[in-house]
Amino acid sequence: LQGLALIGNAARLRRVLANLIDSAIQVCQSGEVIVHLALTPLEEHELRLSTSVTATGMTDEQAATMMQPYVVHPFVSVSPSGVVTDRRIEFFGARVIVARAAGGGVTFQFNQRFEADLSRVAIDLSAVVATASNTVNAKPAQVASARASQQQRADFSRAAGRLRKNAERTNLGALWAEAHRLTSAWQRYTQSRNACASSGLVSALSHAARGGDAVNATMLAHRLAKELEVAASERSDSAAR
Repeated sequence: LQGLALIGNAARLRRVLANLIDSAIQVCQSGEVIVHLALTPLEEHELRLSTSVTATGMTDEQAATMMQPYVVHPFVSVSPSGVVTDRRIEFFGARVIVARAAGGGVTFQFNQRFEADLSRVAIDLSAVVATASNTVNAKPAQVASARASQQQRADFSRAAGRLRKNAERTNLGALWAEAHRLTSAWQRYTQSRNACASSGLVSALSHAARGGDAVNATMLAHRLAKELEVAASERSDSAAR
């Protein structure tokens, strides 16, 4: 989740997670409580946060004691002996799946949808870069556009830095979010330069990161970062001239 801001019901997530941990600690006499969070991209800006709490020392009897106050629904998983091994419970407003953990103990898992917050870095290359010849007699709106273009060049440079950093960390969620931030801006830039060879980099990165292809996502992120740095340098040079 590092580097990616989420929009959603954080209070619900905290409530369910805190009560799962507290309940597990109350019924267990040994073992550890392990919390794992995984983020999966969905359509558009939506993401699914899968949260699991595993009590490594919890027995079936202790799990039954913990689940007793809540609505329990049999789940489809069946053991070789024909006994239902997984159940669903309604726990503080969340549908939680209860299952035996592969390494021992019991796992409680639930999902919650969030939206990626892409508003913090808005990159827009639609503004025309003002040159030295036309800024002398520029109108206030043109001067504002020139100032905005300086910010846009800085945004390009910062985006390249974020791509390299998250590629080194293999942070696929952050790479996917960065690709979405750049989609419109990069398309306009490549169209204005007739740069057909680079036009598909952003969509390719988004697809690879969303599909969990770490190798290709990392490679594409480094390529896109290099192109962004070249583009930022080019725009700076043209502004200087």
